[in-house]
Amino acid sequence: MTERKPERWADSFAATIYKLLSQRESAPPEMRPWFEMCSAVIAKTGFPDGLDHDALMKGFIAHNDAVKATIPKDRLLVYSVREGWDPLCEFLGVDVPEGDFPNTNNREEFWDLVGQNS
Repeated sequence: MTERKPERWADSFAATIYKLLSQRESAPPEMRPWFEMCSAVIAKTGFPDGLDHDALMKGFIAHNDAVKATIPKDRLLVYSVREGWDPLCEFLGVDVPEGDFPNTNNREEFWDLVGQNS
């Protein structure tokens, strides 16, 4: 489970995935079932449509707390991507790959990838 500050996560989620899903009615008709499925999955994890910033943060904290309470500690890595490959690979029992750890969280890049200009 990746660990992030709730405020930063809520800012990022609201400006990317949550915003994209809120626009699903304007998606091409062939994509709408996929967007509806994504929206339903995200709602089921505690993030239904229409939450404000504070509710997103509370949901994020509640979700992380539920994961920690459910998954045995020896089976759960609570991890920050800033830590890079080492803790992740050690936890998984695999060798560290060559090259830098892919660590991007850029909103412009997100919107470029989905083909919109935010």
